[in-house]
Amino acid sequence: MSSIMSDLDLSLAQFSLFGSLSTFGGMIGAIFSAKAASAFGHKMTLWVADLFCITGWLAISLAKDIIWLDMGRFLVGIGVGLISYVVPVYIAEITPKHVRGAFTFSNQLLQNCGVAVVYYFGNFLSWRTLAIIGSIPCWIQVFGLFFIPESPRWLAKKGRDKECEEVLQKLRGRKYDIVPEACEIKISVEASKKNSNINIRSLFEKRYAHQLTLCGTAGISSYGSTLFKLAGFPARIGMMVLSLIVVPKSLMGLILVDRWGRRPLLMTSALGLCLSCITLAVAFGVKDVPGIGKVTPIFCFIGILSFTMMFAIGMGALPWIIMSEIFPMDIKVLAGSLVTIANWFTGWIANYGFNFMLVWSPSGSSSVLAIGANFGGTTSFILGLSPEIGRNLKLDVIYPIGGYSRCIDTVEGFEFIYPATWVGDQTLLYRAAEKSERENSLDLPPARNSRRKNVNEPVVAFGPPGSTGELNVSVIVSPVSPSFSIEAFGGPKEVGEAIVRTVTGSGQRTDLKGTLLESSIRQDSERNLKYYELEFKVESPLFRRHNVAVCCAHSGRLYTLNAQAPESAWSEVKSETYTTAKSFNIIS
Repeated sequence: MSSIMSDLDLSLAQFSLFGSLSTFGGMIGAIFSAKAASAFGHKMTLWVADLFCITGWLAISLAKDIIWLDMGRFLVGIGVGLISYVVPVYIAEITPKHVRGAFTFSNQLLQNCGVAVVYYFGNFLSWRTLAIIGSIPCWIQVFGLFFIPESPRWLAKKGRDKECEEVLQKLRGRKYDIVPEACEIKISVEASKKNSNINIRSLFEKRYAHQLTLCGTAGISSYGSTLFKLAGFPARIGMMVLSLIVVPKSLMGLILVDRWGRRPLLMTSALGLCLSCITLAVAFGVKDVPGIGKVTPIFCFIGILSFTMMFAIGMGALPWIIMSEIFPMDIKVLAGSLVTIANWFTGWIANYGFNFMLVWSPSGSSSVLAIGANFGGTTSFILGLSPEIGRNLKLDVIYPIGGYSRCIDTVEGFEFIYPATWVGDQTLLYRAAEKSERENSLDLPPARNSRRKNVNEPVVAFGPPGSTGELNVSVIVSPVSPSFSIEAFGGPKEVGEAIVRTVTGSGQRTDLKGTLLESSIRQDSERNLKYYELEFKVESPLFRRHNVAVCCAHSGRLYTLNAQAPESAWSEVKSETYTTAKSFNIIS
């Protein structure tokens, strides 16, 4: 900081502007990152980002005045803003699910390797030399991009299915069966095309409005040496220790992310950031107190060190992993841009105002750090103590919350949660893929189709692995007249009796007996929807089964969720069955 200010004769305001321009440029890059990746592909967007970064670093290293210095910093910010969205999404789209977290976390690990290099050599080299070193990874990536494939998902989105399968086979290995994964990609791409009327207002609908994460270390990471000096701790020693510790801690996060899961690691990181901020607040708060102020250097060192470590193992990478996984295909471009813009905007505010606050009052700045600690504590509380809030955030799409995972079908427009240990019916996945291929085929349909379409076939179904199917939950979506109304059958009891009659064959099968046990209505007043919740038994000489069903009619479709279990197992699964039924909602 001091060397740049003295070499170019900068004021504090000018240096603060220079320091914040990288985050401001990152915000600009983030605005176009998702759109560019969607239109031109991930590789082309990364090439453009590298061009911005290389130009920016060279401008900084050769700067003779504040204009060139600021322009270089701004260009580097644009490049990093583009990269911040594209890299996590690209990694998430090319890696298998069981190692996706670790691979995406490796991005943060390599970033911390770069930070460690700057922290270490910044004690010995000039800022111009550091700028040249900063351009070296960009040159390496420019040439490395020639040897990596494009994202299979992006290729499928562009209708290049053959290339998609070739790239997927190359990524997974020659002997790997890519058919299920290729089918899954095609289905999700088709679903996103059917929901292509997404706009910025869609982001604030109930199903998407809460899926946003804010986190950053702009102030502390950019002005760590300044904090050390203000606290009276040797800045060179402090920065050298940070350079040695940041990479091992990122490596620990890389190892733990797929073993612990996202939620425990986020909780640990958030709690650590909270305690670190409190430590820094105390350090500067007691600096001028006689007899106690001597603890300020040690507390400042501990606070910055622990903050950097806790950020590296969780909050530094996990929000980007979540961003790349949590959003459905139809909303990912807009939502990804919004998340990235929000991250860079808050970073820019912190970066620009940090110096002024330190000059105004280090003890006053400690109050702001305490506020930051409160946000960290709030994050930890939300993740750790309130499963319902976690479910409202739709975090259970990524990892189980309270023992349940979430199924979201954006094509048919429904969602529900189910026991996390259950697995999906692969047969339905294959049939959905076949349907998608038939709809996109240029061949004429066969003259005669002898197979009768089963309109009552479930759209999705989940059950315990290896089970016979007696214990499961499924959803059937049947086309009905737009004027169809369940209320025409009467109240909940009449609707339940009609459902039971249908299940038992309307009396035509004397071996089946159905008994309605409970019936009620759950209303969604905001959307004017009524969910008929029914509990009934079906008995025959061969089986005795307990069912909980939820029915709702909306936009020419009749939705029916059915959760069933053998009567002998009902007492054990009753609670989770009702939890699943109560979670069923129409989202279209």
